[in-house]
Amino acid sequence: MKRRRGDNMLTRYRGMKFVIGLLLIAYSIGTYWLFWPYEPMIISEPIVIDNFDHTVHPGDYLRYDLHLDKQMDLPCVVYRQLLNNFTVNYSPVYSNIPVGKRVMSIKLLIPNSAEPGDYRLKVGWEYKVNPIRTILVEKWSEPFQVVAKVVKEVNCGDSNKVADNTKF
Repeated sequence: MKRRRGDNMLTRYRGMKFVIGLLLIAYSIGTYWLFWPYEPMIISEPIVIDNFDHTVHPGDYLRYDLHLDKQMDLPCVVYRQLLNNFTVNYSPVYSNIPVGKRVMSIKLLIPNSAEPGDYRLKVGWEYKVNPIRTILVEKWSEPFQVVAKVVKEVNCGDSNKVADNTKF
């Protein structure tokens, strides 16, 4: 069969339409992924501190409550920081709680090196919502105090000083 003069041109035109169509679809999906207002989790602020009188000692646990509503079934990375004159960064934790409303009680160990003073806890949840975008949800706690442990003098024949809650 003989080829006509315009056949090659028609094939190229159809191929260009196909490529342009694919580029428009890819552009639309990319724009949607970049600019859609995702809300993977809603958390009430401030984070509630459960310790008595909002005080904690170095080496003890800080207890806090999260009132949350998780809306997307995605895993996340949780970042926590204690903030005062200096910052204490905790190791990231990987989490995947089920979708829904709940209250979670969480314990966090205060390091022995924490100086006495006023602190706040900053918690961040990082979600990868699609291949090109991550969402960071950050919340702050109520202020709390880290107070030094009280040293009591014990009379055991000689005057040794022993701290409260010391394990022998």
